[in-house]
Amino acid sequence: MDVGSSIFYAKDFYKKRKHSFAYMPSLGFLNSEGTENRYILGLGVQYRFEPTRRSNIRVNISGNYILTHYLYDRHEYNAQSELVKQKNTKSNFGPSFGLHYSYDIFRIKQTSFALSLGYKRIKLEDGNYTRLTEGFSSSISLGIICKF
Repeated sequence: MDVGSSIFYAKDFYKKRKHSFAYMPSLGFLNSEGTENRYILGLGVQYRFEPTRRSNIRVNISGNYILTHYLYDRHEYNAQSELVKQKNTKSNFGPSFGLHYSYDIFRIKQTSFALSLGYKRIKLEDGNYTRLTEGFSSSISLGIICKF
């Protein structure tokens, strides 16, 4: 089971009534039980729709730089069939897209706090895949959003 956390900041660049678009930088961490740690730095765009005053539906798409640190020694064979130790870190780029729903639970002055439920798909590995939709990992998140 993989466990992780992430934080993001969304800054509106277009807003019209119940619809808005925002820039969305993000920073994340993912631990795959005893095998690897992944650090994810992303930059994307978010569309937000407010069907009611207290609820939001957000869709986002991002490009991510992913740094993977393996927690074990890696070896590969070279051209002379000798076992050669490989680096314990690897980096790649991968897209992600997500869908989130949030509902404001309370407000303190100008700041509101919302409970959020989300679904995200991210391409963590840069393998050779035959179809564009292959190689993605899915995640479900539960969190708190602070809007100020």
